[in-house]
Amino acid sequence: MFVKIREFINKLRNKEDLPEPTGFIYRCDMHTTWGNAINLDAKEVEPGMYKWTAHGHLRRLPKNGDIFETKTSSGRIVQMLVCSVRYCSDPRDMWFCDLSFYKEIEEFSEPSKPPAPHMFRV
Repeated sequence: MFVKIREFINKLRNKEDLPEPTGFIYRCDMHTTWGNAINLDAKEVEPGMYKWTAHGHLRRLPKNGDIFETKTSSGRIVQMLVCSVRYCSDPRDMWFCDLSFYKEIEEFSEPSKPPAPHMFRV
């Protein structure tokens, strides 16, 4: 079991498997209300190593390579790269994704503006 977890962590660390960043940035602190939310979850898979996931509802659905910015409990501001996304059919604006640590930054970036007004993917 431990060997499988170690292989999984090594795969997550492999930067060649990560998608190319799209440049689209979501600031998690600006998406906290019903119908416009990003919920992050970090699960410790071994001491000091975390698996990050997210889910939520957004007007512009996240895509592979998008970036989520958040402040950690220790006060650091980090960017997380969207590695894979699973979309829901009901409700259509709901999604789940796996994240990978991208980089630590000094201050929050200007968030990207979603395209107007069509809301859902076709």
